Amino acid sequence: MVADSGNRAYGAIASARAAQIHGLTILAEDINSSDINSTRFVVVSPVPERRPGRDKISLIFRLPHHTGALYRLLGIFEAHHLNLCKIESRPLPGVNWEYLFFLDFLGAAACNDLDAVLMEVLAATEQFYFLGSYPPFG
Repeated sequence: MVADSGNRAYGAIASARAAQIHGLTILAEDINSSDINSTRFVVVSPVPERRPGRDKISLIFRLPHHTGALYRLLGIFEAHHLNLCKIESRPLPGVNWEYLFFLDFLGAAACNDLDAVLMEVLAATEQFYFLGSYPPFG
């Protein structure tokens, strides 16, 4: 796609062989910053798909700024026996004392009412993004 576009503002991270095949110029080599890095590829689709083995789900959300909001949201996962494996908060740019939360959970494959869980989370948040589902790594 980068080669076909002809737009010099576009770039790709790829192998030297891929650059050669597509007639692209290598701008930087050895850009990896970790010796134990692994590359993961994702497929992006406008329509959610349920596939076997995609048991980990990632969400981003913003909560109303009032007492107990995070506590109540986390209770949704406990009530549905879904295992949280990551939760992080990051400050909202330009807004003091408000945060975006990044959350990963396991158990999607065994959850028969996953749509209902996500609707509960949506109802408890001011902003909600479903990032996707994928196999749990490691």
